[in-house]
Amino acid sequence: LFQALKTWLVSRRATSELEQDIAFLQELQLRKLDRDFQLLSDQIAGELAQTEQRDTHYFWMSQVFNRERDIVFGRMQERRYDPAIQEQSEALDRYFIIQKLRLACEMRNRNRIIEAKYEAAFLPEISHLIQSSDEYIEEPAIAIYWQVWQTLQDNSSTQDYLRLVELLANHPKVFDAEELREIYRYAQNFCIRKINEGKPEFKSHLLTLYQYQLKRDLFLVDGSFPANDFKNIITLGLRLEDYDWVEQFIAVYHDHLEPKQHDNVYNYSLAQFYYTTGAYDEAVSLLRRVTFTDRYYDINGSIILLKTYLSQEDYESFHYFLDAYKIRLQRNREVAAGYRVSIVNFLRLCKRLGRLQERVDYLSSQDFDKRLTKLRTQITSTDQLFDRQWLLDSLPVK
Repeated sequence: LFQALKTWLVSRRATSELEQDIAFLQELQLRKLDRDFQLLSDQIAGELAQTEQRDTHYFWMSQVFNRERDIVFGRMQERRYDPAIQEQSEALDRYFIIQKLRLACEMRNRNRIIEAKYEAAFLPEISHLIQSSDEYIEEPAIAIYWQVWQTLQDNSSTQDYLRLVELLANHPKVFDAEELREIYRYAQNFCIRKINEGKPEFKSHLLTLYQYQLKRDLFLVDGSFPANDFKNIITLGLRLEDYDWVEQFIAVYHDHLEPKQHDNVYNYSLAQFYYTTGAYDEAVSLLRRVTFTDRYYDINGSIILLKTYLSQEDYESFHYFLDAYKIRLQRNREVAAGYRVSIVNFLRLCKRLGRLQERVDYLSSQDFDKRLTKLRTQITSTDQLFDRQWLLDSLPVK
Protein backbone atom coordinates (compact mmCIF):
# COMPACT_ATOMS: atom_id res chain seq x y z
CA LEU A 1 0.00 0.00 0.00
CA PHE A 2 2.86 2.34 0.86
CA GLN A 3 4.52 1.67 -2.51
CA ALA A 4 1.24 2.34 -4.30
CA LEU A 5 0.82 5.61 -2.41
CA LYS A 6 4.42 6.57 -3.19
CA THR A 7 3.94 5.86 -6.91
CA TRP A 8 0.72 7.88 -6.98
CA LEU A 9 2.25 10.87 -5.17
CA VAL A 10 5.28 10.90 -7.46
CA SER A 11 3.06 10.69 -10.55
CA ARG A 12 1.19 13.77 -9.33
CA ARG A 13 4.41 15.78 -9.50
CA ALA A 14 4.07 15.90 -13.30
CA THR A 15 1.02 18.12 -13.08
CA SER A 16 1.24 20.04 -16.35
CA GLU A 17 0.60 18.74 -19.84
CA LEU A 18 4.12 19.81 -20.82
CA GLU A 19 5.73 17.77 -18.03
CA GLN A 20 3.72 14.72 -18.99
CA ASP A 21 4.63 15.12 -22.66
CA ILE A 22 8.36 15.40 -21.88
CA ALA A 23 8.20 12.37 -19.57
CA PHE A 24 6.50 10.43 -22.40
CA LEU A 25 9.12 11.74 -24.85
CA GLN A 26 11.87 10.29 -22.63
CA GLU A 27 10.16 6.91 -22.73
CA LEU A 28 9.95 7.06 -26.54
CA GLN A 29 13.65 7.90 -26.72
CA LEU A 30 14.61 5.00 -24.44
CA ARG A 31 12.54 2.63 -26.57
CA LYS A 32 14.11 4.06 -29.76
CA LEU A 33 10.72 4.82 -31.26
CA ASP A 34 12.20 7.61 -33.35
CA ARG A 35 9.23 8.29 -35.62
CA ASP A 36 6.83 8.75 -32.70
CA PHE A 37 9.57 10.67 -30.90
CA GLN A 38 9.85 13.18 -33.75
CA LEU A 39 6.10 13.75 -33.94
CA LEU A 40 5.85 14.45 -30.21
CA SER A 41 9.07 16.48 -30.30
CA ASP A 42 7.59 18.87 -32.86
CA GLN A 43 4.48 19.24 -30.71
CA ILE A 44 6.52 20.01 -27.57
CA ALA A 45 8.66 22.54 -29.42
CA GLY A 46 5.48 24.38 -30.37
CA GLU A 47 4.24 24.30 -26.75
CA LEU A 48 7.53 25.70 -25.45
CA ALA A 49 7.53 28.47 -28.05
CA GLN A 50 4.05 29.59 -26.94
CA THR A 51 4.67 29.36 -23.18
CA GLU A 52 4.54 32.77 -21.45
CA GLN A 53 5.67 31.50 -18.05
CA ARG A 54 9.44 31.46 -18.60
CA ASP A 55 10.75 30.78 -15.10
CA THR A 56 13.32 28.28 -13.82
CA HIS A 57 10.88 25.42 -14.30
CA TYR A 58 10.41 26.37 -17.95
CA PHE A 59 14.15 26.46 -18.65
CA TRP A 60 14.75 23.21 -16.78
CA MET A 61 12.09 21.44 -18.85
CA SER A 62 13.52 23.04 -21.99
CA GLN A 63 16.99 21.68 -21.34
CA VAL A 64 15.59 18.21 -20.55
CA PHE A 65 13.62 18.31 -23.80
CA ASN A 66 16.67 19.32 -25.84
CA ARG A 67 18.85 16.75 -24.10
CA GLU A 68 16.49 14.01 -25.34
CA ARG A 69 16.56 15.53 -28.84
CA ASP A 70 20.36 15.52 -28.82
CA ILE A 71 20.50 11.89 -27.69
CA VAL A 72 18.33 10.86 -30.64
CA PHE A 73 20.42 12.97 -33.02
CA GLY A 74 23.60 11.34 -31.68
CA ARG A 75 22.23 7.91 -32.50
CA MET A 76 21.81 8.93 -36.14
CA GLN A 77 25.59 9.49 -36.45
CA GLU A 78 25.05 12.23 -39.02
CA ARG A 79 27.76 14.82 -39.63
CA ARG A 80 25.61 17.91 -39.77
CA TYR A 81 24.61 20.80 -37.54
CA ASP A 82 21.72 20.21 -35.16
CA PRO A 83 20.52 22.96 -32.76
CA ALA A 84 19.48 20.67 -29.88
CA ILE A 85 22.79 20.72 -27.98
CA GLN A 86 23.08 24.51 -28.34
CA GLU A 87 19.49 25.04 -27.15
CA GLN A 88 20.09 22.66 -24.25
CA SER A 89 23.15 24.66 -23.21
CA GLU A 90 21.37 28.00 -23.46
CA ALA A 91 18.36 26.76 -21.50
CA LEU A 92 20.65 25.38 -18.78
CA ASP A 93 22.56 28.70 -18.63
CA ARG A 94 19.33 30.62 -18.08
CA TYR A 95 18.10 28.14 -15.51
CA PHE A 96 21.36 28.48 -13.59
CA ILE A 97 21.45 32.29 -13.71
CA ILE A 98 17.81 32.73 -12.63
CA GLN A 99 18.11 30.19 -9.82
CA LYS A 100 21.39 31.63 -8.54
CA LEU A 101 19.97 35.15 -8.55
CA ARG A 102 16.84 33.94 -6.77
CA LEU A 103 18.89 32.22 -4.07
CA ALA A 104 21.26 35.19 -3.78
CA CYS A 105 18.32 37.55 -3.21
CA GLU A 106 16.89 35.33 -0.47
CA MET A 107 20.31 34.96 1.14
CA ARG A 108 20.80 38.73 1.11
CA ASN A 109 17.35 39.19 2.60
CA ARG A 110 17.99 36.69 5.42
CA ASN A 111 21.40 38.20 6.14
CA ARG A 112 19.66 41.51 6.70
CA ILE A 113 16.89 40.11 8.90
CA ILE A 114 18.76 37.66 11.13
CA GLU A 115 22.36 38.81 10.58
CA ALA A 116 23.29 35.49 8.98
CA LYS A 117 26.37 35.01 6.83
CA TYR A 118 25.03 33.32 3.73
CA GLU A 119 27.19 33.66 0.62
CA ALA A 120 26.19 32.97 -2.97
CA ALA A 121 29.01 31.87 -5.28
CA PHE A 122 29.37 32.97 -8.92
CA LEU A 123 27.65 36.34 -8.35
CA PRO A 124 30.64 38.30 -9.78
CA GLU A 125 30.64 36.08 -12.88
CA ILE A 126 26.87 36.35 -13.30
CA SER A 127 27.07 40.12 -12.80
CA HIS A 128 29.73 40.35 -15.51
CA LEU A 129 27.64 38.28 -17.94
CA ILE A 130 24.55 40.42 -17.40
CA GLN A 131 26.35 43.76 -17.61
CA SER A 132 28.57 42.92 -20.56
CA SER A 133 25.88 41.64 -22.93
CA ASP A 134 22.20 42.18 -23.65
CA GLU A 135 21.70 38.46 -24.27
CA TYR A 136 20.76 37.64 -20.67
CA ILE A 137 19.20 40.87 -19.42
CA GLU A 138 16.66 40.65 -22.24
CA GLU A 139 15.28 37.49 -20.63
CA PRO A 140 12.45 38.83 -18.40
CA ALA A 141 13.02 36.42 -15.49
CA ILE A 142 16.73 37.28 -15.35
CA ALA A 143 16.03 41.01 -15.66
CA ILE A 144 13.49 40.88 -12.81
CA TYR A 145 15.70 38.97 -10.37
CA TRP A 146 18.69 41.12 -11.32
CA GLN A 147 16.61 44.17 -10.44
CA VAL A 148 15.48 42.59 -7.15
CA TRP A 149 19.18 42.10 -6.37
CA GLN A 150 19.81 45.79 -7.06
CA THR A 151 17.07 46.86 -4.62
CA LEU A 152 18.65 44.74 -1.89
CA GLN A 153 21.98 46.58 -2.02
CA ASP A 154 22.85 49.15 0.63
CA ASN A 155 23.19 51.86 -2.01
CA SER A 156 19.95 50.97 -3.81
CA SER A 157 18.02 53.91 -5.22
CA THR A 158 14.42 54.80 -5.95
CA GLN A 159 15.18 54.25 -9.63
CA ASP A 160 16.15 50.64 -8.86
CA TYR A 161 12.76 50.14 -7.23
CA LEU A 162 10.82 51.86 -10.01
CA ARG A 163 12.62 49.77 -12.60
CA LEU A 164 11.62 46.59 -10.74
CA VAL A 165 7.97 47.66 -10.59
CA GLU A 166 8.06 48.50 -14.30
CA LEU A 167 9.47 45.07 -15.19
CA LEU A 168 6.82 43.31 -13.11
CA ALA A 169 4.07 45.31 -14.80
CA ASN A 170 5.46 44.61 -18.28
CA HIS A 171 5.92 40.87 -17.70
CA PRO A 172 3.00 39.72 -15.53
CA LYS A 173 2.98 36.08 -16.75
CA VAL A 174 6.65 35.13 -16.46
CA PHE A 175 6.21 33.53 -13.00
CA ASP A 176 3.49 31.51 -11.33
CA ALA A 177 1.43 33.16 -8.56
CA GLU A 178 3.54 31.78 -5.71
CA GLU A 179 6.85 33.06 -7.08
CA LEU A 180 5.30 36.37 -8.11
CA ARG A 181 4.09 36.90 -4.53
CA GLU A 182 7.64 36.24 -3.37
CA ILE A 183 9.04 38.87 -5.74
CA TYR A 184 6.44 41.44 -4.74
CA ARG A 185 7.51 40.90 -1.11
CA TYR A 186 10.93 42.25 -2.06
CA ALA A 187 9.34 45.36 -3.58
CA GLN A 188 7.17 45.79 -0.48
CA ASN A 189 10.18 45.41 1.82
CA PHE A 190 12.03 48.09 -0.14
CA CYS A 191 9.15 50.51 0.47
CA ILE A 192 9.00 49.57 4.16
CA ARG A 193 12.74 50.22 4.55
CA LYS A 194 12.35 53.64 2.96
CA ILE A 195 9.39 54.46 5.21
CA ASN A 196 11.46 53.46 8.25
CA GLU A 197 14.24 55.75 6.96
CA GLY A 198 11.83 58.68 7.18
CA LYS A 199 10.50 58.78 3.62
CA PRO A 200 6.70 58.73 4.06
CA GLU A 201 6.07 59.13 0.32
CA PHE A 202 6.78 55.40 -0.01
CA LYS A 203 3.53 54.64 1.82
CA SER A 204 1.71 55.51 -1.40
CA HIS A 205 4.09 53.29 -3.37
CA LEU A 206 3.40 50.44 -0.96
CA LEU A 207 -0.37 50.82 -1.23
CA THR A 208 -0.07 50.81 -5.03
CA LEU A 209 1.83 47.50 -4.82
CA TYR A 210 -0.94 46.05 -2.64
CA GLN A 211 -3.64 47.25 -5.02
CA TYR A 212 -1.89 45.81 -8.06
CA GLN A 213 -1.61 42.42 -6.37
CA LEU A 214 -5.26 42.57 -5.36
CA LYS A 215 -6.27 43.05 -8.99
CA ARG A 216 -4.42 39.85 -9.89
CA ASP A 217 -5.66 37.88 -6.83
CA LEU A 218 -2.08 37.30 -5.72
CA PHE A 219 -2.99 37.51 -2.04
CA LEU A 220 -5.37 34.57 -2.26
CA VAL A 221 -3.51 31.43 -1.17
CA ASP A 222 -5.65 28.38 -1.92
CA GLY A 223 -8.62 30.75 -1.97
CA SER A 224 -7.88 32.25 1.47
CA PHE A 225 -6.62 35.75 2.29
CA PRO A 226 -3.73 35.67 4.84
CA ALA A 227 -4.74 37.52 8.02
CA ASN A 228 -1.43 39.41 8.31
CA ASP A 229 -1.68 40.75 4.77
CA PHE A 230 -5.31 41.71 5.41
CA LYS A 231 -4.26 43.66 8.51
CA ASN A 232 -1.26 45.33 6.87
CA ILE A 233 -3.31 46.57 3.91
CA ILE A 234 -5.97 48.08 6.16
CA THR A 235 -3.41 49.73 8.46
CA LEU A 236 -1.62 51.33 5.51
CA GLY A 237 -4.84 52.51 3.86
CA LEU A 238 -5.97 54.13 7.11
CA ARG A 239 -2.63 55.87 7.58
CA LEU A 240 -3.01 57.31 4.10
CA GLU A 241 -6.58 58.36 5.01
CA ASP A 242 -8.00 56.51 2.03
CA TYR A 243 -11.08 55.62 4.06
CA ASP A 244 -13.51 54.86 1.23
CA TRP A 245 -11.07 52.42 -0.34
CA VAL A 246 -10.37 50.70 3.00
CA GLU A 247 -14.08 50.30 3.72
CA GLN A 248 -14.61 48.77 0.28
CA PHE A 249 -11.59 46.49 0.71
CA ILE A 250 -12.95 45.10 4.00
CA ALA A 251 -16.38 44.54 2.46
CA VAL A 252 -15.00 42.72 -0.61
CA TYR A 253 -12.29 40.56 0.92
CA HIS A 254 -13.40 39.66 4.46
CA ASP A 255 -15.27 36.62 3.13
CA HIS A 256 -11.94 35.22 1.92
CA LEU A 257 -10.47 35.07 5.44
CA GLU A 258 -10.00 31.59 6.87
CA PRO A 259 -13.18 30.53 8.73
CA LYS A 260 -11.34 29.94 12.03
CA GLN A 261 -9.95 33.47 11.99
CA HIS A 262 -12.75 35.26 10.17
CA ASP A 263 -14.77 36.74 13.05
CA ASN A 264 -11.77 37.97 15.05
CA VAL A 265 -9.94 39.45 12.05
CA TYR A 266 -13.09 41.00 10.57
CA ASN A 267 -14.30 42.56 13.84
CA TYR A 268 -10.85 43.82 14.72
CA SER A 269 -10.32 45.33 11.25
CA LEU A 270 -13.69 47.03 11.24
CA ALA A 271 -13.06 48.33 14.77
CA GLN A 272 -9.73 49.75 13.59
CA PHE A 273 -11.56 51.46 10.72
CA TYR A 274 -14.24 52.90 13.02
CA TYR A 275 -11.68 54.14 15.56
CA THR A 276 -9.64 55.90 12.87
CA THR A 277 -12.74 57.55 11.37
CA GLY A 278 -13.98 58.71 14.79
CA ALA A 279 -16.87 56.25 15.24
CA TYR A 280 -15.73 55.35 18.76
CA ASP A 281 -18.89 53.65 20.04
CA GLU A 282 -18.91 51.28 17.07
CA ALA A 283 -15.20 50.54 17.60
CA VAL A 284 -15.71 49.66 21.28
CA SER A 285 -18.71 47.48 20.47
CA LEU A 286 -16.77 45.48 17.88
CA LEU A 287 -13.64 45.09 20.00
CA ARG A 288 -15.71 43.55 22.76
CA ARG A 289 -16.62 40.77 20.31
CA VAL A 290 -12.99 39.92 19.56
CA THR A 291 -11.61 36.88 21.38
CA PHE A 292 -8.03 37.81 22.11
CA THR A 293 -6.51 34.33 21.66
CA ASP A 294 -3.86 35.59 19.21
CA ARG A 295 -1.16 37.75 20.78
CA TYR A 296 -1.27 40.21 17.89
CA TYR A 297 -4.99 40.90 18.30
CA ASP A 298 -4.60 40.94 22.08
CA ILE A 299 -1.98 43.70 21.92
CA ASN A 300 -3.27 45.79 19.05
CA GLY A 301 -6.94 45.37 19.89
CA SER A 302 -6.28 46.38 23.49
CA ILE A 303 -4.30 49.43 22.37
CA ILE A 304 -7.10 50.54 20.05
CA LEU A 305 -9.53 50.16 22.97
CA LEU A 306 -7.25 52.31 25.15
CA LYS A 307 -7.00 54.96 22.46
CA THR A 308 -10.76 54.92 22.04
CA TYR A 309 -11.41 55.42 25.77
CA LEU A 310 -8.97 58.31 25.74
CA SER A 311 -10.61 59.86 22.68
CA GLN A 312 -14.02 59.54 24.37
CA GLU A 313 -12.56 61.04 27.57
CA ASP A 314 -13.78 57.96 29.43
CA TYR A 315 -10.95 58.16 31.93
CA GLU A 316 -12.40 55.66 34.40
CA SER A 317 -12.51 52.89 31.77
CA PHE A 318 -9.15 54.04 30.39
CA HIS A 319 -7.24 53.72 33.68
CA TYR A 320 -8.96 50.50 34.74
CA PHE A 321 -8.34 48.76 31.42
CA LEU A 322 -4.75 50.03 31.13
CA ASP A 323 -3.73 48.76 34.58
CA ALA A 324 -5.40 45.38 34.03
CA TYR A 325 -3.88 44.95 30.60
CA LYS A 326 -0.38 45.90 31.76
CA ILE A 327 -0.47 43.09 34.34
CA ARG A 328 -1.72 40.61 31.74
CA LEU A 329 0.97 41.62 29.26
CA GLN A 330 3.79 41.23 31.78
CA ARG A 331 2.63 37.67 32.45
CA ASN A 332 2.51 36.79 28.74
CA ARG A 333 5.76 34.99 27.95
CA GLU A 334 4.76 34.36 24.32
CA VAL A 335 5.51 37.98 23.41
CA ALA A 336 9.15 38.61 22.43
CA ALA A 337 11.05 40.41 25.16
CA GLY A 338 12.03 43.45 23.08
CA TYR A 339 8.51 43.88 21.73
CA ARG A 340 7.04 43.53 25.23
CA VAL A 341 9.35 46.30 26.48
CA SER A 342 8.18 48.64 23.71
CA ILE A 343 4.52 47.96 24.62
CA VAL A 344 5.11 48.37 28.37
CA ASN A 345 6.84 51.70 27.69
CA PHE A 346 3.87 52.72 25.55
CA LEU A 347 1.43 51.86 28.34
CA ARG A 348 3.48 53.78 30.92
CA LEU A 349 3.61 56.94 28.79
CA CYS A 350 0.02 56.50 27.66
CA LYS A 351 -1.05 56.51 31.32
CA ARG A 352 0.81 59.79 31.87
CA LEU A 353 -0.77 61.18 28.71
CA GLY A 354 -4.22 60.26 30.05
CA ARG A 355 -3.54 61.91 33.41
CA LEU A 356 -2.34 65.10 31.75
CA GLN A 357 -5.32 65.17 29.39
CA GLU A 358 -7.69 64.55 32.31
CA ARG A 359 -6.26 67.49 34.33
CA VAL A 360 -5.72 69.99 31.53
CA ASP A 361 -8.59 72.21 32.65
CA TYR A 362 -7.42 72.23 36.26
CA LEU A 363 -3.75 73.03 35.81
CA SER A 364 -2.28 76.50 35.54
CA SER A 365 -0.72 77.35 32.21
CA GLN A 366 2.75 77.29 33.75
CA ASP A 367 2.24 73.91 35.41
CA PHE A 368 0.64 72.48 32.28
CA ASP A 369 3.52 73.62 30.05
CA LYS A 370 6.04 72.14 32.46
CA ARG A 371 4.31 68.74 32.51
CA LEU A 372 3.75 68.80 28.76
CA THR A 373 7.43 69.51 28.04
CA LYS A 374 8.49 66.73 30.40
CA LEU A 375 6.14 64.20 28.81
CA ARG A 376 7.18 65.16 25.27
CA THR A 377 10.84 64.69 26.24
CA GLN A 378 10.09 61.28 27.73
CA ILE A 379 8.28 60.19 24.59
CA THR A 380 11.04 61.33 22.23
CA SER A 381 13.91 59.97 24.37
CA THR A 382 12.55 56.49 25.14
CA ASP A 383 14.44 53.99 22.98
CA GLN A 384 12.00 51.09 22.68
CA LEU A 385 8.56 52.59 22.25
CA PHE A 386 5.48 51.37 20.39
CA ASP A 387 3.53 53.96 18.33
CA ARG A 388 5.69 56.92 19.33
CA GLN A 389 4.11 59.18 16.70
CA TRP A 390 0.58 58.62 18.04
CA LEU A 391 1.69 59.63 21.53
CA LEU A 392 3.26 62.81 20.19
CA ASP A 393 0.22 63.59 18.06
CA SER A 394 -2.10 63.03 21.04
CA LEU A 395 -0.39 65.50 23.40
CA PRO A 396 -3.09 67.88 24.69
CA VAL A 397 -3.18 71.64 24.23
CA LYS A 398 -4.44 74.19 26.70
